[in-house]
Amino acid sequence: MQNCLKSLLLAGLLALQQTCFADPSCAAFDAKAMQFAGTPLQQAACLVRGLHEHGLLDRKPTSIPVPLTTLVGEKIEIPVARYRAFLMAQGIAERDIGGSLDDQLSRGNSNAPDAPEAGYFVIHDTSTPNMGTADFPATMNDKSWSLNSLGRYVRGKPEQLPGCFKSTHPEDQPVAHAFVNRLGESVAPVDFAIPWRATQFEKLHDCRAKGLFLHVELIEPRRSDPKSAKGNDALSPVPAFTAGQYRRLAIIYVAASIRHGRWLVPSFHATLDEGISDGHDDPQGFSLTTWAAALGQVLREIGAK
Repeated sequence: MQNCLKSLLLAGLLALQQTCFADPSCAAFDAKAMQFAGTPLQQAACLVRGLHEHGLLDRKPTSIPVPLTTLVGEKIEIPVARYRAFLMAQGIAERDIGGSLDDQLSRGNSNAPDAPEAGYFVIHDTSTPNMGTADFPATMNDKSWSLNSLGRYVRGKPEQLPGCFKSTHPEDQPVAHAFVNRLGESVAPVDFAIPWRATQFEKLHDCRAKGLFLHVELIEPRRSDPKSAKGNDALSPVPAFTAGQYRRLAIIYVAASIRHGRWLVPSFHATLDEGISDGHDDPQGFSLTTWAAALGQVLREIGAK
């Protein structure tokens, strides 16, 4: 009886999520094909839809800005040697942006050899700390702010847990592949070659979704909305993220796409979790236009077409 009830509940949750996208071009995830329907650009337009306070999402696909509109899903033409030289000139270690450019990405279904490589680049924010009704820290964009210390996000030795993820990671494991502080520095405690779960969406789809998504957390404190329930963390700083964070996120995105061979489909955590119990609302205040501009600047610097 318990197994039957569990199956009915799972079917209900999946059906609920399939109704989340009001526009028919924003199709639900096909667990058998291990991807969302539509072209990569159509998928991106759904997965980075406008995100508002309290996790409210626009119902219609968003307009993808350049250069993303000409890149997503296309073959990447940046030679590894050229990008490696760019990273060296910037003083950026490959281990801090997801791992070696020579390695493949994780694969779906817990790294099953016949499953597709990770094709989705998921953007998160840490939502920590919750300042309540207090002001945001005046030092939050400085090195002196303790949450900008990247060592705090490297917890234990990341290991591939056997089988499917039935729950969250153990407390001594990182919650995402990579983290970007407000100074524009990053650390990647989990290599992009390792399947890692960081959304309720992946938990819902269990084994088959494990390994299809790369997760990057942007460090961001939150405040409570006084018009909402006590203890909420609906409000982000203005601007929510720094120029350094957008730039480093772009650099990580290029590195991951080089390893994939095609430009990855960007996604927000909130759009993946929409309609799922305990779904998240991040990255709050994220500007897709600002990130695209940072990406364009990085491409110009490396001489990419």
